[in-house]
Amino acid sequence: RKQYDPEYLWNYEVGVKGDYLSKRVTSSLAVFHDQRLDQQLKFAIQNDPSDPLSFSYITESAARGQSTGLELENTIRVLPWLNLFASGSLMHSEFTDVPQESAALNGRAFSVAPNWMYSAGFNADLGGGFFTRIEETGKDAFFFDDSNNQKSDPYNLFNASLGYRDARWKVVAWSR
Repeated sequence: RKQYDPEYLWNYEVGVKGDYLSKRVTSSLAVFHDQRLDQQLKFAIQNDPSDPLSFSYITESAARGQSTGLELENTIRVLPWLNLFASGSLMHSEFTDVPQESAALNGRAFSVAPNWMYSAGFNADLGGGFFTRIEETGKDAFFFDDSNNQKSDPYNLFNASLGYRDARWKVVAWSR
């Protein structure tokens, strides 16, 4: 099937943003709830039973789901050239109504929807056009797709960059 119906999303969100201490600290907090109707599901179908590498993906608008969560972000200007930052989110997502042939998805989390994520680090203007950023990010385990129950492991990444900029261009070396 090459055509499928549109997916609909109703998003309810409330939040607050502010800056404090002469704008040296900025914060934002948001709480949200999403309802998805005719949610698109992507499935792998094996074309030739004797060839495990022969498959096609099929997209169907067939499910309902919801997610609820919160997000928090903070930045602190410690010195005119140094900022610390931290952010995090918590989310619960689940399919609430799926077709009979996809019953195993009922109550399961959406694909690529970790329960938590975070980021923390700093960025600095080192003077003379040089700058740097160091951060650690992390994610909870999540399902890769709707057609199976394979999950990632929770993971953390360390990211670092060093760069130089002038009025017209920028060069950055980074590592993950």
